[in-house]
Amino acid sequence: MENTVPPLPGSTRKPRRKKELHSIDKRYFRSRWKSFLKQDDDGQLYVHGVSMQELERKFGTPLYIFSEEEIRSRFQRMLNVFSSYPKIRLQYPCKINSNLEVLRMAREEGCDLDASSVGEIILGLLADFEPKDISFTNLHKTEQDIFFAAQLGVRYITVDYIEEIKKIHEVGRKLNKQIDIMIRINPLLEWRGYSTCMHKYGIPLDEAKEAIDIATRRSYINLCGFHFHGGYINSPKPYYEAARVLCELAGYSRQKGNRVEIIDLGGGFPRETMAKKVFQPEQMGDRFVNHFQELLQEFGLADDPPELVFEPGKFILSAAGMGLMKVISRKYLPKDQHLVV
Repeated sequence: MENTVPPLPGSTRKPRRKKELHSIDKRYFRSRWKSFLKQDDDGQLYVHGVSMQELERKFGTPLYIFSEEEIRSRFQRMLNVFSSYPKIRLQYPCKINSNLEVLRMAREEGCDLDASSVGEIILGLLADFEPKDISFTNLHKTEQDIFFAAQLGVRYITVDYIEEIKKIHEVGRKLNKQIDIMIRINPLLEWRGYSTCMHKYGIPLDEAKEAIDIATRRSYINLCGFHFHGGYINSPKPYYEAARVLCELAGYSRQKGNRVEIIDLGGGFPRETMAKKVFQPEQMGDRFVNHFQELLQEFGLADDPPELVFEPGKFILSAAGMGLMKVISRKYLPKDQHLVV
C-alpha cells in the first residue's frame, strides 16, 4: 500500500505522500534554525544530529528544545558587534526565558541580568548571579519589592515615574543606605511606523529634567544612569535618536553633580521571521559606536565615559529554539481540518 495521506472526505484533492506532510518550509532553515536543524531525505528532523523522534521518546511532548551552541554564539556575536567601545556590556532580560540553564549560559557569557520581579531576582541568585550583577526593572514596584532589592544589594533599580523616586528614597532612609537608580526615559520617538509615544515604560522626555533634579536632591538616592526601553525596533534609527536623548540628559545630570555610569539602550533587536527581512546588529556596529562617542564628546561625558548597555532577548532566544508537539487526533470539518496536539 502506498505511503500516502488521504484527502479530506468529499475533497477532490489527490492523496499526498507522507514525505510532503513532514516537509518543513525551507524559509525556516534560511532564517531561523539553519545552524542546528537539519532534515534528511525522508523528512526526519535532527537537532545537532539528534532526531526529533528520539527526543520525543526520551522526554515526551510538548517539548521546548534550545541549542546551547546557538545561544552562546549569539551572546558573543552581540559583544563582538560593539566591541570597539571599551565599556560595552550586555544584560539578559530574564522575562524572555527564565530557565535556569539559559540564565547560567547568560552569566557564563559575561552578561548581567535584567530582573522585572522579585521572583526573577531569586531565579538570578539560583543561577549564581551576584546581586551586584542584577538590575531590578519592574514597571510597578511595591515598597516591599524595593526594600527586598535594596537590602539584597542589586546593582540598581530602574525608575519609571517621578513618584517612584520619592518611594525609593524613603526605603533608603529606612535602611540608612543610598540606593542606586536608573531613570528610564521615554524619548517620544516616531520613525516609519515605530513609536514610543504610547509606551507605558519610562518618564516622558518633557519631565526628564524635573526627575533628574528631584533625584539629585534626595540624599538616599544615587542617580547612576539612564535607560531606554525599545520594544520591537524595526530599524537602527531609533537607537541613534535614543542615544542622543540619553546622552544629552546624562550631560545635564553631570552638571548637577551626578557621575552617570551607565547608558542603557535596552533591547528591541528584532528576531528573524519567515515573513520579512529584519535589520541585523552588524548594521550598527562600529558606525554606531563612533556616533555614540561623538555624543559623549558633545555633551561633556568623554572624560569619564559611561558603560554602554544593550539587552538582547528576542534576538538571542527566538532563533535558538523551537517547540516540539505531537498530533494526538485530527478533527475533520466540511472544508478544513483541525489538528489536536
